[in-house]
Amino acid sequence: MFKDIFMNKNYFSSTETFNKFLILLIVVLIVLIILTIVAKWKIYETANQKGYSSIIPFYNYIILLKIVELPSWYIILLILPIINIIPFLQVNTRLSRKFGLGIGFGIGLTILPIIFFPILAFDNYNYLPNFEKVGKKDFNSDFLDDYINDQKDIS
Repeated sequence: MFKDIFMNKNYFSSTETFNKFLILLIVVLIVLIILTIVAKWKIYETANQKGYSSIIPFYNYIILLKIVELPSWYIILLILPIINIIPFLQVNTRLSRKFGLGIGFGIGLTILPIIFFPILAFDNYNYLPNFEKVGKKDFNSDFLDDYINDQKDIS
C-alpha cells in the first residue's frame, strides 16, 4: 500500500501542483493584506490622523472612532465577536459619509473591505469633518459648493 503511494508519479505531481497553488494563494493574500494596510494608512492621513495609527491593534479602533465621531466605549462593541457586525456597519457607514459617500459604500466597506478601502484611499475623495453635523434637511448643494470653494482658497 505505501509502496503504491510513494512510487505513483501522479500522486507526487498532484501534490506539487497543490503546493504551487498554495504558494500562489499565500502570495496573493499577502499582497491584498499589504494593499489594505496601505489604504487604511492613507485614509487615516486623509482624515488628519497619523497614518501609523492604522496598524497598531486596538489603537486603530480608537482613532477610527475619533474620525467618525463616536464615543470611545464603542471599542467594546467592535471587539466582541458576532455582535460587532452592527457596530462595524455603523462605523463604516459613518466613515463613508465623512468622505462624502453614501450608505451603500459603507456597506461595501463592511462586506468587501479589500475592495472598498483601496477605492476610498486612492480615489480623490475629500475628508469632510463636519459632514455628519449637517442634517438631511439642511444639506444641499450649497454646502458642497462652499466646501469646495474653501478648499480652493486654502490651496
